[in-house]
Amino acid sequence: MDIKKTVFVRDLKIGDQIETLFAVKEKRMCSYSTPNRSGEQFMRVVMVDVSGMINGVIWNEAQEISKTFDKDDIVLIKGEITDYKGPQIVIESLKKVDRNNVDLAYFQLSTKKNRREMFNKVKEYANNYINNPFLYRLLQDFFDDHEFCKLFIQSPGGRLIHHNYVGGLLEHSVEVVEICLRLIELYPGIIYPDLLISGAILHDIGKIKEYDLNSVSFQMTDRGRLIGHITLGRDMVMESASKQKYFPEELLLELEHVILSHHGKKEWGSPEIPKTINAFALFHADLLSARLNQFSNIFEQSLAKDMKWSEWDRYLERNIYLPDYLRDDN
Repeated sequence: MDIKKTVFVRDLKIGDQIETLFAVKEKRMCSYSTPNRSGEQFMRVVMVDVSGMINGVIWNEAQEISKTFDKDDIVLIKGEITDYKGPQIVIESLKKVDRNNVDLAYFQLSTKKNRREMFNKVKEYANNYINNPFLYRLLQDFFDDHEFCKLFIQSPGGRLIHHNYVGGLLEHSVEVVEICLRLIELYPGIIYPDLLISGAILHDIGKIKEYDLNSVSFQMTDRGRLIGHITLGRDMVMESASKQKYFPEELLLELEHVILSHHGKKEWGSPEIPKTINAFALFHADLLSARLNQFSNIFEQSLAKDMKWSEWDRYLERNIYLPDYLRDDN
């Protein structure tokens, strides 16, 4: 018989005593810094449900409790909501639950947009804006791959920070393309539309191999951990391009660079910084889509609690102000 979940992250307020189910996204042991507990450890946990994500902490018997569950497990949590750089659960008890007894839809958020319509948009972008025959055939090679299309439509755009839900990769890719289309209008003649739009569609395709789509909380695959989506995506593009004889060397080199540099900085995961205008444009389009999605998620969670200021967001490193117009029905 299914165990019901009635309390969600969006409902939680500081001071609440709760007992509810979560999926475990992350867990890690930490050492106490206070002298009186030297040598002891506590545990930090990141938990999710369909409405959001929250941090948790286990102060006592953490090592023993850690042996009873793992990442991606469904757990029944009992504890209190406190404030430490935003809300967190001080966990009093944690019990692993058989996932066969729980509706997994409680834990996996999905895009609110129609995935089939978004995917058709992506194909329309290729048909309408890609005139270079080599880039067009490259994209069609991916679109003709049924397994690729299925994963591209399903994959999240991230695990923790942005577009971290089913269909998030597709939603993010559409946003990046549409931002790039505006940049092409603003800077005609110096941005190469075919290359930029191809890069916008393909820049994150490695995520279909980076995340385990059978995982409730989108855990990373071994290849995702060891190689990462940027290199995985580059390799997918290079493999597809190798099917075409006489693919222009310089064109392929810049497409490779656009994908490898789209995180913008080496400390953000790119092996090289953007060194062409197309790569620089894609980096900023990608970043803008990601950051505004973070703001959108914060707005949704904060407005549900009728907050004027959001709680501290550790990824954006700030509290976000919510102006009154966000509360207007119109």
